[in-house]
Amino acid sequence: EQALRKLVARASAEPWGFGAVISLPRAGPGEAIDLRERAIILHHELSHGEYFTNAIYRRFVASVWQNVFTEDERARFRTYLTKDGYDPALEDLMINEMQAYLMHTPDRRFFDEAALGIPPDRIAAIRAAFLAAMPSCWLRDVTPDPSLVQERPVALPRRRQGWVSMTIASTARLPPRRRKLSAAARKSRRYASTGSVSGRA
Repeated sequence: EQALRKLVARASAEPWGFGAVISLPRAGPGEAIDLRERAIILHHELSHGEYFTNAIYRRFVASVWQNVFTEDERARFRTYLTKDGYDPALEDLMINEMQAYLMHTPDRRFFDEAALGIPPDRIAAIRAAFLAAMPSCWLRDVTPDPSLVQERPVALPRRRQGWVSMTIASTARLPPRRRKLSAAARKSRRYASTGSVSGRA
């Protein structure tokens, strides 16, 4: 925690004055995850970094949550995240995790949308509307087409100048968990640059 405090202090002293700390597990022989899984986790966590550091994207995601999702769909997402250990009383956390799982975790080992109880065609419509109106940013460039989720590996870009690599982590969040592809596991367990959207997808 002291090392993290120093890292955040260093990041805050930079010209931009803000940032976001993300973390992910090691991958390879003898580790719990492989390189493919690590790439998925990285994409998920980088979306949190964008959410924390890009106010336009953050407002956009909040607008999707309020204006595209129905009350029942929001409740279903809250229930899903609660079962995974997230606090449903933290609305910003629910919004942040929704965008990370729904749009930036294209692997059903980590996020199986069937467990939400929302019809597949409705999920597909929300994802398509999200991506179509997503503000222009590096994250949009690397977000996979919703129709290709689970069909091909995520293509992550090389590090670019201007990427924020340091910042403030939310201690209330947990990293995405790998999920089994069994029915039992399922049971138990992607608007404009102004950041606003309207209507139902």
